[in-house]
Amino acid sequence: MSLKLTLRNNHYYVSGTIKLASGNKIRIRRATGYNSAQRSNAERFLAELLISAMDGQLDTAQSEVEYISDAIKQYVKRPATVLSDTDRNFLTRLGDEFPKTKLTEFTLRECVGWLNTLGNKPNTIARKMTSINAMFNYLESIDYPNTPTWRCKKPYYDDARTRWLTEPERDLVIQRSPEHARSLISFLFYTGARLGEAIRLTHRDMRDGKAYVWSRKGKRKIKKWRGIPIVPELQRELSVSRHGNCYGDHIDRYVFQDEDGQPWTNRKFERLFAELLDSLSIEDFKPHDCRHTFASLLVQKGASLQAVAELLGHSSIQMVTRYAHLAPNALDQTTNLLSSWSSTPPACRAGTELEPNGNAPDNVVLLRRVK
Repeated sequence: MSLKLTLRNNHYYVSGTIKLASGNKIRIRRATGYNSAQRSNAERFLAELLISAMDGQLDTAQSEVEYISDAIKQYVKRPATVLSDTDRNFLTRLGDEFPKTKLTEFTLRECVGWLNTLGNKPNTIARKMTSINAMFNYLESIDYPNTPTWRCKKPYYDDARTRWLTEPERDLVIQRSPEHARSLISFLFYTGARLGEAIRLTHRDMRDGKAYVWSRKGKRKIKKWRGIPIVPELQRELSVSRHGNCYGDHIDRYVFQDEDGQPWTNRKFERLFAELLDSLSIEDFKPHDCRHTFASLLVQKGASLQAVAELLGHSSIQMVTRYAHLAPNALDQTTNLLSSWSSTPPACRAGTELEPNGNAPDNVVLLRRVK
């Protein structure tokens, strides 16, 4: 028997060849689940594996066959990384769809075929493909057995959707919204926060006239905070909210709660929001579009793209260039720089009419046209 511990990506793995009681040899590659600071635990895992082999109780199926569901579990529980709820739920659904499919039998055609049955738009399919590719890349980096070598090729799509409402439309949505949801809807419109950022906001995060929200950024999903000023219109909505003033012993209570006094969930709020918009005959408008409305109205009023990017929590203005065309008279002012009519006083422009006697007025300088 020849098994050894191998340290990869700060975690121990067992690899090598082992001879079973039947005389057959099999190759072992297993994750111990222990990091570099837990070598003694990893060695104990290796010893137990050897004992199981000598007793004829080694689970050879786990060594020879790896299922999609097993791979997903390995990826989801990977250390030092926070997986978003969206990715976690999607991968769990993938495992439920193919519970007994072996990794070696899971084909690209089968994967893409299933994704196409979900009825998602191209950008959503592209995100789900990214999750699958990221899982396979991670499994490959830790020498996970039978990891597929193929990767999903994401579809091309236009990611410039900027559905937004005018100020009257925005105010109508706020006015007609149910009382228990009005403060949350106002918050989304007046701060540009994501729905997830808003529903996890606590009263501890409301201070100094700002709401401090956070989201996870980058491959390492690092938590990043940003402060968004509370405008008077939003402050009024929060002050009359049933849960708007809640301090002291309840400082960690969520700012926004449903009609039962429970924290909102994405699904519950999205259902209520859809019903509200249907009643107002406003089509194709989702909670995330409140964020587009916030940015669009700011740019229309002359806000810089850099300021809008900081308020939305973007690290660069590339993510907000989709709003550039909404800037007031931006193109007109630029092209007018080339116009002599914009820089020449009216009394000095070519084509000024002469007085009846053939002389130009005293305050006019005639300009000769060049043919």
